[in-house]
Amino acid sequence: MRGAKQIISTSRHADREALAHEFGATDNVAERDEEGIKKLLDVTRGGADAVLECVGSKLSMQLLLVAY
Repeated sequence: MRGAKQIISTSRHADREALAHEFGATDNVAERDEEGIKKLLDVTRGGADAVLECVGSKLSMQLLLVAY
């Protein structure tokens, strides 16, 4: 994401988090459900400007839609 100051990955797996950081992620949210929402809103200071969901799971879509 050219020009993005913050890119947040959402992974509970250390190897996937490391790969996300190699691709430019600046932060990671490992928490799920309400804790994940709270963490995303905290990390984004109230919500993301844009969201790119690449997993396709119901949980990941719900989490990111709330944060957007």
